[in-house]
Amino acid sequence: MSTLSLKTIIVTLSVILLSACAGNKVQPDFDPDIDFSQYKSYRWMSEKANTKTQAKNPFIHKAIIKEVNSELMNKKYFKKETNDKSDFIIDYYLTIETRQRQSNTRVGFGTGGHSGSTSVGVGMSFPITSGTIEKQVTLVIEISDSITNTVIWRATSTDVFNAKTADQKTKERIRKSVNKILAEFPPIKK
Repeated sequence: MSTLSLKTIIVTLSVILLSACAGNKVQPDFDPDIDFSQYKSYRWMSEKANTKTQAKNPFIHKAIIKEVNSELMNKKYFKKETNDKSDFIIDYYLTIETRQRQSNTRVGFGTGGHSGSTSVGVGMSFPITSGTIEKQVTLVIEISDSITNTVIWRATSTDVFNAKTADQKTKERIRKSVNKILAEFPPIKK
């Protein structure tokens, strides 16, 4: 094996390893024409789990509400009661997808050739799947202006956790997801 191909393999494996460690990413979106510094208080659309897109488990719902309130209070926003006047309204949604877990192990086949200064290579890789079924949960937090009732900011985070049981591990995953999402609020204009 030549030194160049060994370096290429090491670099490629390093990139794959680093991207696997990146974890879930937050995808924020917002109205760039809004002055977010005008918002000081918030209220929930509803603190009762009442929609098909919210957590079905009341303890998961309560954990999400608690973490969002905690993060917003840390950012010096004031929570109002559901019927009180506030600057913005907050709501969340969950989507849950079942997927088969794939291991990082792959079987690869390849061929290559070298002719003068030109190299040609062909390769295929097949993942080796395990029988583990995971629940991929996407948490969406939306913020709407309370006067116009239009969405001004939203962000999503996707993670794998059990959305049916509010055990300590699940609550910790919720806390991390909410923390990552609200780290993007209010948005910083560039």
